[in-house]
Amino acid sequence: MTEPLTQLERRVYHYLIDFLAENTYQPSIREIAKKFRIKSTKTVSDLLHSLESKGYIQRDESRSRGVHIFGFAAAGTTQPVP
Repeated sequence: MTEPLTQLERRVYHYLIDFLAENTYQPSIREIAKKFRIKSTKTVSDLLHSLESKGYIQRDESRSRGVHIFGFAAAGTTQPVP
C-alpha cells in the first residue's frame, strides 16, 4: 500500500503524469523546479525521493529524466500485462 502524499507531492506527482501524457519523456528536475517556483534543485530531488519511497514512482539516478510512474504508460508505448 502506498503512503498518502503531501499537497506538494500530490501536485508534483500529477504534473509528472500530465507532462508524460503530453510528451514522450519526463520533465527535468529544473523544469519541475520552474513549474512550482522552487529555487533549489535539491528540494525537487528530495520531493522525487519522497515519491519513490512512498511507492508512487521509481527513479533511475543515472538519468536526468529517469522517472518511471507505476501503473502509467505514455501514449504510444506498451505496458506489460500479467
